[in-house]
Amino acid sequence: MINKESLIVIAILFSISASVIPSLSYAQSSENMTFTYYTKWGSAGEGDGQFAGQNDVDFYDGKVYVPDYANHRIQIFDPNGNFITKFGDGGEGDGQFHKASALSIDDEGNLYIADQFNFRIQKFTSDGEFLGKWGSEGQGDGQFLHPHVPANDAQGKLFVTDRD
Repeated sequence: MINKESLIVIAILFSISASVIPSLSYAQSSENMTFTYYTKWGSAGEGDGQFAGQNDVDFYDGKVYVPDYANHRIQIFDPNGNFITKFGDGGEGDGQFHKASALSIDDEGNLYIADQFNFRIQKFTSDGEFLGKWGSEGQGDGQFLHPHVPANDAQGKLFVTDRD
């Protein structure tokens, strides 16, 4: 049975969390949602428009951006799936990837790409020009074990999920 003191503690905690987190995201059940198949493109391989383990997609300015995980690159397409260009290759240098796992695009069109096994996030223009990088291997602040999903919020902050 919940006593009066427990209810007060719960109310205080709710009040604190509501003031610290002014807006929360929520998940919606797909039970009442309608999904429409649009199109597909690509095949397995290393050529333009081919993929080796894609697991994310994002859109900006009429273009479709796809991290091509095992080919260590980002491919860019038009909305009909026609290949436009690509950037990146395998390696540890600036603009190179060791498993480009996911990406996020901010309001200015900058791409933030999770470079999973280089333990960093790399930033590029929407045309693929390298702008910067963050992170190193580890478990401390600013370090990653396997950066996976970057996301930008409306205030321009970048959030990154990490997994071991």
